[in-house]
Amino acid sequence: MTPRHVCHDVPDILDLLPALFGFVPHESLVVVATHGERVRFGFRLRLDLPAAPDVDAAARVVAHHLRQAEPDGLVLVTVTEGDGYVADTLCDAVADLLDPVPVVVAARTDGRSRYWLPGGPDEGTAYVPRTSPATAAAVLDGREILPSRDALVARYAPATGRRRAAAEAATEVALDELVEARRTPGPPSLAERGRRVVDEVRRTFLRTGFVPGDATLVRLGVWTAVPEVRDHAWWGLSRDDAAVHLRLWTAAAPLALEPFDAHVLAVAGFLAWRSGDGAAALVATDRALAASPVQSLARTVHELLVAGVPPSRWDELLATEGGRSRTDGNASSP
Repeated sequence: MTPRHVCHDVPDILDLLPALFGFVPHESLVVVATHGERVRFGFRLRLDLPAAPDVDAAARVVAHHLRQAEPDGLVLVTVTEGDGYVADTLCDAVADLLDPVPVVVAARTDGRSRYWLPGGPDEGTAYVPRTSPATAAAVLDGREILPSRDALVARYAPATGRRRAAAEAATEVALDELVEARRTPGPPSLAERGRRVVDEVRRTFLRTGFVPGDATLVRLGVWTAVPEVRDHAWWGLSRDDAAVHLRLWTAAAPLALEPFDAHVLAVAGFLAWRSGDGAAALVATDRALAASPVQSLARTVHELLVAGVPPSRWDELLATEGGRSRTDGNASSP
């Protein structure tokens, strides 16, 4: 179950930001939808602060996404080392577009030692950044808090140097296994053999808490070439389970070589979206679609992100489809 953390004041909210996104926001607008009398945090998004001429367009994008979440209230936080004009103007524009939804908190911070509230003193209010209990819980749970979004992009980037060379050799071995399995008539079927590979890796990972070695991750990625195996990796997981499994597929992403990279990244992107990590989902699906624009799972997740569909809608989508259809299929197989 996702742990609960209580924010008592603005510094508590500022300290929570790294845990909400998995990295420390810089030059960003952060918007959180709140729900109910207890002001529960729900859907959230982060946007790079735009140039001054693009403020209105950026505000419309943010408002579109927030409307999908049907908020009862809004938390608006900007992080900037600039003079604050663009940040404050953007917050005002978002609030106006979402009126009459009330703004629970609106704050600007330099991310280091001061924050400003509307109508507050020009010099702002001093605060001492702390490690939020949510951030500590994330680290204890094995989630690394990255220093910036660039570090998040790098996490999904292809391996280089000796690690890539080793991944290439491991891919040849795993591909030989897959080809031999295709040539060998079942039972078990090719799909069942692949599902067993996925289950074996997942059981070990869940039992030990440790991400397996690179050769095992490469093998896992190669078997995603089989659509039924790829479906097995993401289908039916709860939000909490998706967050756990995301660690495994994020680790596999840099080691996945063409044409397997798009499929591994698509699985990682779905699990990130399902677990509420929209930033990671966008990074993973962007790279997946760059590798293969026809990768259907990545395309579906990307469309959900662009449309602002929160992951809480996934269960509703499953119910609408009767639990039968899946977004992936043979068309995306290499």
